[in-house]
Amino acid sequence: MHKVALALVVTACSVTEPPAPTSDTCESNVVPMVTTRVDGVADTQVVPIVVDGRDAWLAIDTGSQRTFVFRDEYEEDAAVLTIGCEQRSVPGYGEAGIGVEEFEGKPILGILGLEFFGDVGEIDYPGGTITRHASLPADVARLPHAPFVNRDDRGLVDLEIDAVPVRMMLDTGAPSTLWLGVEGNEGDERGQVQTADGRLWDVWFGQGEIALAGERRVVPVTRGLAIPYIGPELEELGAQGLLGVTSLGWRRFVWDTPNGLIYFDARR
Repeated sequence: MHKVALALVVTACSVTEPPAPTSDTCESNVVPMVTTRVDGVADTQVVPIVVDGRDAWLAIDTGSQRTFVFRDEYEEDAAVLTIGCEQRSVPGYGEAGIGVEEFEGKPILGILGLEFFGDVGEIDYPGGTITRHASLPADVARLPHAPFVNRDDRGLVDLEIDAVPVRMMLDTGAPSTLWLGVEGNEGDERGQVQTADGRLWDVWFGQGEIALAGERRVVPVTRGLAIPYIGPELEELGAQGLLGVTSLGWRRFVWDTPNGLIYFDARR
């Protein structure tokens, strides 16, 4: 049996109450992204920031509605961050299972959430950038695409897992794709995931065939009957789980909220 922490996933889901922070924005913002890789798929994924004159990181988590820094308790204006070509004031949040970690000698001070990307966002793992676009890039129109819904800064994607249609929340903070309401397949390994409140939930670790935007690929999939810490919110969104980095971390993808589509660059 093995255990996986889903701390960033559930912290992201719990950030719901305060409004999005105000920011001094540039219309488009291209920010370098640094990743580590496991079997060719992104693992650690951070973007550089400057806060109070020092260099640091934010972890990229599209499962989070908001961009924020870690604090022991909520602060409305906890820090002013320089991210790419903009400065923005962000709130601070606390969660028992989340704290500051080091990456390449600099602290990961918080989370960069979906709201940062605006209506048209891009994550390019092969290219090593994230982008908030002023408008849809011309080169994506020819790319395979899938339905996409932005519901209160939660991105929802329609796909299939093992030929079963599902709707998943786009969540680069989830280490694996998580499918709830199902048992494991024969040969899956029983294990547990730990949520940010410290509780453990029984799951099965296995594989699944993801069919997304015309591409099929077998990837790691975690299955579970229920994880009450995140289940009610997913149910409210009409989602069956989290589309995590095991299904995303080698791709370039661009989502277009006004037109309800997400594009995937299958050439990468």
